[in-house]
Amino acid sequence: MAAESGVQRQRGIVACVFAGIVVVALGVRLWGLDANTLTHEEIYVPGLSMPAYVSAPPPRSTLAQTLSGTLHHDNHPPAYYAAMWFWDAAVGTGLFALRLPSALAGAATVALLFLLVRRRDGAWTALTAAALLALHGHHVFWSQRARMWVFLGALAVLSLLLLESLARRYRPRVAAAYVAVVALGLWTEYSFWPFVLAQIGYEAARRDSEPRLPVTLELLYFCIVAASPVMSFLTVHVGLERTGYLAEAGLLDHLGGFLSLQWLLRGPAPGAVYGPVASLAVLALMAAGVVFLAVGLWPRKASRDRIRAVETSPPRGLALASAAVPSAAMFAWWVSAERSVAVLAGAVLPWCLLAAHPLVVRAWPAVAAGLRVSSRRAAVRRFLGDPVGVHTLVPLVLLLALSLLVPSVAARSLLFLTPFALWAVARGLAHAVPSVAPRLVVTAILGVGFAASIAQHTRTGMERWDYQSLARVLRPEVVAGDVLLIRDAWYTQPMHYYFPPDRYRTARYEADLSAAATNRVWVIVLDAKDAEAWNARPAPLRGYAIAHRVEAGGAYAVLLVPATRAAGAPTGSDSTEGQSVGHEQVGSDSAGRE
Repeated sequence: MAAESGVQRQRGIVACVFAGIVVVALGVRLWGLDANTLTHEEIYVPGLSMPAYVSAPPPRSTLAQTLSGTLHHDNHPPAYYAAMWFWDAAVGTGLFALRLPSALAGAATVALLFLLVRRRDGAWTALTAAALLALHGHHVFWSQRARMWVFLGALAVLSLLLLESLARRYRPRVAAAYVAVVALGLWTEYSFWPFVLAQIGYEAARRDSEPRLPVTLELLYFCIVAASPVMSFLTVHVGLERTGYLAEAGLLDHLGGFLSLQWLLRGPAPGAVYGPVASLAVLALMAAGVVFLAVGLWPRKASRDRIRAVETSPPRGLALASAAVPSAAMFAWWVSAERSVAVLAGAVLPWCLLAAHPLVVRAWPAVAAGLRVSSRRAAVRRFLGDPVGVHTLVPLVLLLALSLLVPSVAARSLLFLTPFALWAVARGLAHAVPSVAPRLVVTAILGVGFAASIAQHTRTGMERWDYQSLARVLRPEVVAGDVLLIRDAWYTQPMHYYFPPDRYRTARYEADLSAAATNRVWVIVLDAKDAEAWNARPAPLRGYAIAHRVEAGGAYAVLLVPATRAAGAPTGSDSTEGQSVGHEQVGSDSAGRE
């Protein structure tokens, strides 16, 4: 009775700590969610009110425009954008509303990671992994951005959680959920494909003794069938050659970022310098993380999972749906608007793969025999049977190898591996520091470092310009009839979010303003390229001079009025006939581009 009471008390403590971690995870992701400016990456969310002349990206007010824009003006598959189109239509496009799904997905990943780790490595390791993810600065940063990266991590953790559930007991509803989750991940981002390949290898290696194709591998095959139309998008995106900016960071940069646990601590802000003590602390923290990561990735014993050989097959309806649903959607799109060979091929490909399913079933005995031969070494079998190492290292190696051929990996592309890396860190900590008291101390130190990384990520941010701050000081100055000139470039588009066309009159620098008949024109200058473009001002405004200037967030705007009016400007104004608009910042035309 006493032992049972002790177990219940321990479970209660674990439940309370877990609840506290989830609350903290949600709190740090919701805190100041709309405080920072909209970023260039977030302008790709559909449903935002944008002028018709914007080209990067073009307006996406309808679902058809969203899908078409994703195909021709983006580097990513459409699932995230389609989901956000429905979300924005229902909730709105306020900054808090845009970012709320990412914050919720980030907190949900923390809870899912605990559930995944607890069954394999115990409550202590699960709580440690969840706590580290809850306070992980890089993860928190992207949880406060309207982008797909945190969703991808949630789908990765959830897919493995569902797979492990199916390994213990097959249930049709869980199988359908698993196919939906994996297919959604494949439709969300191309980097999820190496993760699914790792999952196929993991599942095949631990089921190589089954005489027929395991049902879980059949489910994975149907996931690929359901996501095969993504190849149409990939074909178009590769043809666009829009990922050249990713070549600026090489293989070692990405590998170093991963080993430092996805930028656990960012470098100091420009002009700031770490003191010697703080520098040593950062280096020690990163070194400890790498050591724990290495220890945790090395499996100490062979997997003892209780895997039941399931003699049934997935429901035939699930197999047909995996081909019919994406094919019907792609074909309808092809008929209605996007009549391209790539889209039509995407509608046909799922049926071709479904027709090849019997060949895959027949090939399984030979594949299983090859797996048994190749995994005779104990170390190989331990690695293939360990979900942490397989789902962390295999996608990482594949993505890094791919980046040698085609620039395709950015820091954010590896974020979905962070939960698994932190699982390895938590497990390595448990192995390297077996005593409870020292382990608590080390965990607390890591927690403090991770919490510090949140503040550092928030402080440094990802944008050179604070569009929101400039908009706050500029909007009170704008009166009815004013025209705002915003250069049509990828880095200027967030300004349109703060000056939507239904409330403000905006135009490109190159626009013909002779028909505007306005006496006041605002020129927004973010970059030296903007200043260069404006110095060759349109003919209708060459008789204008600067009457006023506002500045904030690393950028500024100048008010132009006819020279006759500027001559009578109040003393102290910065009006000058024919004055050039200069700028001290010179930016790269590729930095930060999606």
